Amino acid sequence: MTLLDLIFSAEYINTMPDYIYDILPIAVLFGALAILLLVGMPIAFAIGSAALLTIFIDFPIDKASVLVSQQLANGLNSFRSIGFAFFHHCR
Repeated sequence: MTLLDLIFSAEYINTMPDYIYDILPIAVLFGALAILLLVGMPIAFAIGSAALLTIFIDFPIDKASVLVSQQLANGLNSFRSIGFAFFHHCR
């Protein structure tokens, strides 16, 4: 069950044209990004929050949480990311 299933009824989703269902994650991503930037959230947090919202809308909740946790753990395993963070911290 996706977040989209929780927001809209099953009848509405079944009658929704395919092109709207395909465009919806893109609209959510850029719409959330624009709203968060207009509110004054820093760019990095706005991009991350908009991406998380899009992932949780497009994927089932259990698979989305696994996907997000795997990507976060994979990002910590990157030597370039860790090196940049340490260089920026020590500078």
